[in-house]
Amino acid sequence: MTLQASEIQRIDYHIVALNKYRHECTDPVELIQTTARIDGWLDERLVFMQVRDHLEPTQGPQVPARAGHGSGDTR
Repeated sequence: MTLQASEIQRIDYHIVALNKYRHECTDPVELIQTTARIDGWLDERLVFMQVRDHLEPTQGPQVPARAGHGSGDTR
């Protein structure tokens, strides 16, 4: 497991725990604070996903060339 994958897994653990707490929370202030904490963890997760995607080339479909730019299309 790569460092990025283990960090994403760690972040997911926190998000799941906070989400469970949020659903059980009855205090509106705590609900807002917990939602903000989840948002922060999601932001951090996105950063690790972007780093991972930048370092590990995708095996999925490639982005097609723009029409008229290297594709043989002269329209």
